[in-house]
Amino acid sequence: MSDRLTVIATWARAVANALEACNCDCEPLFDELGIDSTKTYDPTARYPMSTMYQLLLRAIELSGDPAFSLKVSRHLPQTYLPALVLLVASSENMYKAFDVMCQFSELVNDGATLTLERDGDSVFLIHSPSDTARSLLGPEASGQLLPAVVEATFAGLVDNVRNSLNPQFSVKCVHFNHREPDDRRDFDKLFQAPIRYYQVENKLEFDYQLLCQPLITANPLLVQVNEQIVKGYLENRASDAMVLQTQRHILGMLPMGEPSQEQVARGLCLSSRQLRRKLQQADTSYSQLLQQTRHKLAKQYLAQPNLALSEITQLLGFGDQSNFSKAFKRWQGSSPGYYRQQGTRQVTQLPQL
Repeated sequence: MSDRLTVIATWARAVANALEACNCDCEPLFDELGIDSTKTYDPTARYPMSTMYQLLLRAIELSGDPAFSLKVSRHLPQTYLPALVLLVASSENMYKAFDVMCQFSELVNDGATLTLERDGDSVFLIHSPSDTARSLLGPEASGQLLPAVVEATFAGLVDNVRNSLNPQFSVKCVHFNHREPDDRRDFDKLFQAPIRYYQVENKLEFDYQLLCQPLITANPLLVQVNEQIVKGYLENRASDAMVLQTQRHILGMLPMGEPSQEQVARGLCLSSRQLRRKLQQADTSYSQLLQQTRHKLAKQYLAQPNLALSEITQLLGFGDQSNFSKAFKRWQGSSPGYYRQQGTRQVTQLPQL
């Protein structure tokens, strides 16, 4: 599973809180998976989706509760995307609230998406792989949607609506494309609706008229304010993604020589002008990213004694070793040879190709 797919870090805090409610210590598990627990209250921090999936699976195992996934959302911290929570709560009705969730679902998990479809008297909220996941994972994307994640998402939607907006909120039917659990009592108790397994899609089915009933918490002014905040989150995510993708293309092209902005832009299916504008929006430039990438990569290579300076020169795309030495001295304030002699190990890791 690609590490380019990420999940908001506050979900890790929800898993940790749910574990603690089961009298299980979450810190050893965080250490085992290499998760920095200090980020779990930060709504702007993210973890690789693969790590979050491992966390949820191990938490289910440690808790001894096969229905653990249904309870995770009850333990989300207050710092969980507060603007999105307020935007949903202040919507005119649940239909519009669900539409908001669909628009901004990638803020929670960019490996999955929510879509809303109406068919007569029914409305379906569909959980499926995102376009990014499909492009990275191909036909395997659907198979990599962890059943427990779908369960946690659907349980969170239903549970939180009942607890915060409408205690009588009901579901017409639940559709899962995975197998039926050995004990489904907790599932039946929560959803209070027919549950069908081995279905083509993962989706919740609602009555359209029910979703159109006005919410007592509706507030058009709050909708406008919080929508702008949430859109700001998305814009920042898009800028970060463009920087990361540019770095990845630079990394892949460096061994063949210094890549030009035009070459990298073509690799991203953009014009050079479009790439320049997008990087400006992220407060950087192609030249800065090229230098930063080379600098960080050079320190990684110099920490490997088996790599000769001539090899490092080629891997970084320099024409000759003297150019590499001049550039490194400009970046670091010392020659590559002196840096290596000092045995420096403070290496900043770049994303994997």
